Amino acid sequence: MKCFLRLAAPLMALSAMLLAVLFMPACRKSGYSPASVAPGCITRLTPRVTDVLIPASTEDSALAMLAAAHVYMDDLQVNGAYLYPASAAGGDTVFYVSCQVYLNGLPVEASGEGFSFVHGALTSTQPGFLYLLNTNDTAGHQDLQYLRAVFLDYMNKWPAPYAMPRGLADSCLTATLCYAPDYLFRRVTGEDHVLIKSWQVGFKGVTVYVRDDNGHPQVPPNGNIVID
Repeated sequence: MKCFLRLAAPLMALSAMLLAVLFMPACRKSGYSPASVAPGCITRLTPRVTDVLIPASTEDSALAMLAAAHVYMDDLQVNGAYLYPASAAGGDTVFYVSCQVYLNGLPVEASGEGFSFVHGALTSTQPGFLYLLNTNDTAGHQDLQYLRAVFLDYMNKWPAPYAMPRGLADSCLTATLCYAPDYLFRRVTGEDHVLIKSWQVGFKGVTVYVRDDNGHPQVPPNGNIVID
């Protein structure tokens, strides 16, 4: 009995530690501390590669041409189709199709592909950039209210005439999990071209990218403000 009690005590302590770890609340991963703001409206968007972004009849025509040209479409989403008439000086009418690239079910920012067709035949392509992934994890790890605070903090630090538009703090923001190129998060563009899992946070064209792994926002383009 004494032997059992001596063995049972450490086992009970170990079990308690394991239960404490299992039921420990999840924490937002962040090494960035934005200025405190009151909670406000922000909505997560979850675009899919199967979403239809242009008129259905136009998309059908584009997809038919892409299929005839044997273009692999599993990770491409048609987001535009344009007809360029032949000029008075001659030439052919060009039907141009632009596509959004997806990886692991997430949209890739700053990387699209384009295809030009003449008389239904593919004549040229505009390939997207090639990048490496920093992670295959597609889950989001940042709280929406935190993303809103980072966005407003970032915009508040811009000097005139680039200061935050009036009323933006009271607007309903959107947040989309995506892949963004690494050069957005550093001032010097490298040659590795790594894609960083990030959040695109914004309102009506005003956008800030925030890393999902550490919560840091993108580096300002002109480098004139300090963000960390």
